[in-house]
Amino acid sequence: MNTPPPTTLKHIAHHVSLSVAAVSMALRDHASLPATTVARVKRAALKLNYTPNSAGSALAAHRQQLRVRRDFSVIALVSNWPTSEEWLRQASAQRLLAGVTARARAYGYELQHLWARQHGMTPARFSRVLTARGIRGIILAPLEHPESRLDLDWEKFSTVTIERPARYAHFHHVLPNYSADLRLAWARSPSASPISGRRTTRLNKAARRPPPLPSPL
Repeated sequence: MNTPPPTTLKHIAHHVSLSVAAVSMALRDHASLPATTVARVKRAALKLNYTPNSAGSALAAHRQQLRVRRDFSVIALVSNWPTSEEWLRQASAQRLLAGVTARARAYGYELQHLWARQHGMTPARFSRVLTARGIRGIILAPLEHPESRLDLDWEKFSTVTIERPARYAHFHHVLPNYSADLRLAWARSPSASPISGRRTTRLNKAARRPPPLPSPL
């Protein structure tokens, strides 16, 4: 069975009757294009199963300087728990892995979960392995303890941490947005019903109640 060729920008351009340059700009949310055009191009890209080629994009952007390596399009999700499966056994880890994998694939990247202690490796050797494979992007999974450390050669990598480890607070990090979670839960809460109506009504009244005025001095 022959595998169909991948969808290119040229295919999308033909589908929406735009130039290849305009399609490329739309997929990058270029401010010069109308929002309707951007949305139309993205719908076409989704319909045609378009997947960006991250290595090709990097080569075009840095044609004179960049040497694309074998695993350029791989992002490493690094865990450092006592065993390779200990972190993955948590329900939150499974949801995180699924979400990050899907998001990476949407941008043309492959996500690989790598255990930093594989084969008894030291942080220094693990850094050399990542560098030899051409992996430059790291997502650091939550550490077992807030004060845990993983002293990789961080200067060689672009790093984002899940949560905010005490020793690596200077990295870009992803944290739960509890305020947004509460607003989402509120928006999705069921309307008044025989079971939940009274509780919802009380919550509504409490939320609308103005704060008490400060007592006079």
